[in-house]
Amino acid sequence: GATLRSPEVEVSASVPLDSYDVSASAIDSSKAIVSWRASEIVEYFRVTVYRDNGKENERVHTVRNLEGKKEVTSKYNVVITKLNPWTFYTASLEGCTSGNCSDAVNTTFVTLPKNLPAPEIGWIQAWGTSSFGMGWYFPEHDQRAYDGFRVRYCPKNAEPCFVVYTKGYTVRVAGLEPGTVFAVDVRAKFRGSDGRPLLGPSATASFTTWSKVPRARVWNEANIQDSTGTSLLSWHCINSSVEYLQYRKDHEEWKTCDASAECDVTVDYGRTGAFTSGNLRLTHQMLQNNFNIWVRCCNGYGCGEEASVQINSHISGPPSLSAVTVVQSQHSAVLRYVPQGPSAYDGLEVTWQCDQEENVVHHTTFSQNYYYDSRKEKTIEGLTLNAQHCEFFVSLYVDVGEKRYYSLPVQATPA
Repeated sequence: GATLRSPEVEVSASVPLDSYDVSASAIDSSKAIVSWRASEIVEYFRVTVYRDNGKENERVHTVRNLEGKKEVTSKYNVVITKLNPWTFYTASLEGCTSGNCSDAVNTTFVTLPKNLPAPEIGWIQAWGTSSFGMGWYFPEHDQRAYDGFRVRYCPKNAEPCFVVYTKGYTVRVAGLEPGTVFAVDVRAKFRGSDGRPLLGPSATASFTTWSKVPRARVWNEANIQDSTGTSLLSWHCINSSVEYLQYRKDHEEWKTCDASAECDVTVDYGRTGAFTSGNLRLTHQMLQNNFNIWVRCCNGYGCGEEASVQINSHISGPPSLSAVTVVQSQHSAVLRYVPQGPSAYDGLEVTWQCDQEENVVHHTTFSQNYYYDSRKEKTIEGLTLNAQHCEFFVSLYVDVGEKRYYSLPVQATPA
């Protein structure tokens, strides 16, 4: 049952060329070295270098014929020059004798770029309270020329940083802290001439993960000159879901807008977790010329950062009078008027035109602060014509700075 071995005998064998290693590596952006080992004697070697664009139509860059050595085991090296920077090449090796060549053995290499390029960030966006995404462009489209990208993101003023590797041009990351500012950089990965990994220059950006409460923005669309002083506001809330809105005026407490006579909300169709918008109707009944309205968006976690808008409630003039009557005598007219609610005004303007003076319009003003105007009555004396043949129109006005704003005129009716 024993196994017996005979003495070892040394023999010589000719091994085909394609069983040997052929290698090529870039020296710099325009040179490369092709190396191989041969274990059989040939007349010459043919080295053909192709520019490889990843398709079948490779272009020949150069062909070099090198004399074979008269040794069974031999090493060869040849330097290829005038190569294009950062280009993919194929080196093909054949052993030839008397015009007959062996099957080609191929190897590939990539020349180095003159300058390592940086990506260009196309977009970056927080996609919630704990995730973000980003995308970038890269000037080299042949992905064989580099080894993907390294993305690093770091909380500002905090440790540690986190790293993600990808072969693509986008990345999405989850598991982040809400309401946190992150700095991001992305770099391409390369291989140096010695095979060691290299990182190119970085492209940088930053983003902030959503907080758990939404952030508001608001602006004034219109003021309606009615008895309640109505303002129509547009608003939008970003970066979180919205369940209700709160508002306040200068030096007042926050109130929830709950479809009351004072405030109601209209929400645009198509709200998302990232964006909600709409309109807000608010009656303020405030008699000062300028004031601020503050709005904030709220959900189950609380209310977010507020936004404010300045309201100039009298920019279009006070509300028109509800009614005006006139008591006419031969050379005078007594005008009685009814304002809309607690409207602020600084005076009245009265214009009139009489039948016998078709092209003449008369007017007069009465300085009268609304607060002291208890009688709501004004008399025009010394009319040159019979007042019964005249039509009277009355407007309120308010003075804002150096400007005067009028309400629409209301025609007086006989009492």
